[in-house]
Amino acid sequence: MTAAAAGACLLAGRADAAEPRRHLQIPAQPYADALIDLGIQANVSVLGTSACGGSGLTGLTGNYTLEEALARLLQNAPCDYRIVDARTVRITPRQASAPSDPAKTATVVAELMVTATKRPASLGRIPAGVSAIPQDQLQLTDAQDVGRTTGQLAGVLTTNLGPGRDKLIIRGLSDGAFTGRARSTVSTYLDDAPLNYNAPDPDLRLTDVARVEVIRGPQGSLYGSGALTGIYRIVTNSPDLDAASAGVAATLSATEGGSASRALEGYVNAPLSVDRLGLRAVAYHDVRGGYLDNVNLRESNVDRTVRDGGRLALRAQLADTWQVDLSGAGQRLRSDDTQYLQIGMGQRRSNRVRESHKNDFAEGALTARGELGGLSLSSASAYVHHTYSSLYDATPVTVGMDAPYANLGADLAVFHETARVSMWVEDLVLRSNREGPFSWLVGAYAASTLEKTPSLLGVSTPGGLRTAYRENRRDRVRELALYGEGSLTFGEAGPRRPARGCSTPACAPDRP
Repeated sequence: MTAAAAGACLLAGRADAAEPRRHLQIPAQPYADALIDLGIQANVSVLGTSACGGSGLTGLTGNYTLEEALARLLQNAPCDYRIVDARTVRITPRQASAPSDPAKTATVVAELMVTATKRPASLGRIPAGVSAIPQDQLQLTDAQDVGRTTGQLAGVLTTNLGPGRDKLIIRGLSDGAFTGRARSTVSTYLDDAPLNYNAPDPDLRLTDVARVEVIRGPQGSLYGSGALTGIYRIVTNSPDLDAASAGVAATLSATEGGSASRALEGYVNAPLSVDRLGLRAVAYHDVRGGYLDNVNLRESNVDRTVRDGGRLALRAQLADTWQVDLSGAGQRLRSDDTQYLQIGMGQRRSNRVRESHKNDFAEGALTARGELGGLSLSSASAYVHHTYSSLYDATPVTVGMDAPYANLGADLAVFHETARVSMWVEDLVLRSNREGPFSWLVGAYAASTLEKTPSLLGVSTPGGLRTAYRENRRDRVRELALYGEGSLTFGEAGPRRPARGCSTPACAPDRP
């Protein structure tokens, strides 16, 4: 082959491999909105846009590659990007490091370790659909609860029934929008303890949380029958045995056409014995102001929600390789009314009764982990008590010729639905911990769940109040499973390629 022919082939190969340019027209707007426009015009998925916050102003017009467009849009933004593949871009908060040369700045993305797969591993090295939001990103995006994290996690959605009533959905699969008799397809965990059986998400406030992890399902091999579509795991900050610390935060906000909202939260960490015993306490009070008016009851801002809760954790370092954690968490949530609207009434409704909701959650857990003959052993025992109830205006079932309870002559009906769930759980895991291409784990899982669901339909008739329907159901479920998993690493990834305009490894993106 001649040199000219070889050069032509080389040029052709480069042309074929070149990243395509797209004509983009993104008007000046906040960073998050501009990234959404980029995703639509470039036909790519942009994850975690809320990491850029709601401020800033950016835009562009012209022909750009995806990388050029991202670099220009986020040039002065408080967030950074990582091109996962040709169709996926992940946005993360930008963390500034102290450069050796003051004239230069660099962005360092710390390696994030996750434990959703029941073994510590770097997020970028897990061969599974795992996503995580670290503490810094939770704070930057003001992700106070589950609903505010879903936009930052691929494939995770939530229903919109209201605080303490929602259900999580992963990969578009669900057992239904409302809580029923079926096992939830998403299993929610607080550290190592499951929170729900077939209940709505308790909507815990994410105060003093280290990270949120999601592993997309099916995950029955590690988490049992409640993980058909995935796991949503909240990892809290553990007690620090070396140094005392404390923090407090308060927010106050106003709602146009509604009442004010406020929140107060804080934590205290106290080493009781340096390197041996530590205590961490968390507490919060959260009020979400209502914005809907009930014209029938002549009341304004009826959909107010109050959420109070806290956690207490005690850590003991029994030996160099053994550690025991004793923890408890609780939350009390009260919503004065639902957030439903009626067509043609704007932000108003005309229900005959307040459709209030209560969601109370309590959990206690004991976790022990350590080394045993060159292996890692962990045991997690937990007790969860979850009670929730709702009132509904059921007048339509008593009014009209075709109504099922029309013969009662009632002018008002109220349906009261209640569920009380008690759950005991034990999870024992033994895994390899030596360096090597092959790693494994085996485990045993046992759970006992008791659910009581008393419900009734009360009606108001000319003769007084009466019960038209009553149900007092009791269900007990026992689960026992043995599971295991092994993985073999064939090779290590090569060195990371620095981004364009970057000459040091410090500013290289997390991509090969």
